[in-house]
Amino acid sequence: MPPSPCALSYLTELNGATSAGQRPLLARLWQATTRAQDFDAYWAFLQRRALPDYQAAAGNHGVQLFRRLDAGRAHFVALSYWSSLPAIVAYAGGGIDAGKYYPEHANYLVDHAPAIAHYEMIEPEPAHALPPVAPCACSVHAHATQRATVGG
Repeated sequence: MPPSPCALSYLTELNGATSAGQRPLLARLWQATTRAQDFDAYWAFLQRRALPDYQAAAGNHGVQLFRRLDAGRAHFVALSYWSSLPAIVAYAGGGIDAGKYYPEHANYLVDHAPAIAHYEMIEPEPAHALPPVAPCACSVHAHATQRATVGG
């Protein structure tokens, strides 16, 4: 059986730098859904509880949180950046595809099996980093696309 994409990412990382001399990182995409009425409460919970855990995790290189309302549901995405698969496993406390859950999740999550995916990425050179996003003056747009960014 061929190795999983995650295993291939890990092997690439173990082999060192890429041809461009950049160090590969892993990106972890986590998605969950709540009821629309929990849009603000779950967002506050993620900022209060999940962000500090991401920040404290060994091997974490930052996280971005996204949210949107759609058809009576609130959708949340966490995109985090990691140095290795073992760092992700240590953070999640289970297998590579395990989510990190808190008792409070039972009050919010509609789908109890959030989608988790891992991607290999190349850490951008500082000169190629994207500039900060200016806040949008449109309250509807700002509310639907608000994000929190931690780390770098």
